[in-house]
Amino acid sequence: MVSNNEIKQILSERRQGIFRNGYLVCDTCQGVYELKDGEKPDDFSEECECGGHLSYTRTLELGEEDPDEDFFDSPTLNWLSKRRNILKIRIVLSTITFLFIGAFLLIMILMK
Repeated sequence: MVSNNEIKQILSERRQGIFRNGYLVCDTCQGVYELKDGEKPDDFSEECECGGHLSYTRTLELGEEDPDEDFFDSPTLNWLSKRRNILKIRIVLSTITFLFIGAFLLIMILMK
């Protein structure tokens, strides 16, 4: 089990751009590249030579993949972000519409 201190240390290192050695694994050809000292995943393209997507993992054991890498690139997150932006636009347009209707009614009442 990983302690809270170890998690805090890993997150702190990531914020500073420091990565422990790990691996880049291709999701298509299952190719593996072991990162050397001083290398980090951002130093490499996200595309494998075969055209597949490379993802970073600290170890080659199952379940130890970097959770941040896949989550922030997920289609679900992109979809939610787009939906949130559409909702914001609708709220702004609705507010503007109600303001114009209110102003029109107020002008009509004052003109009587």
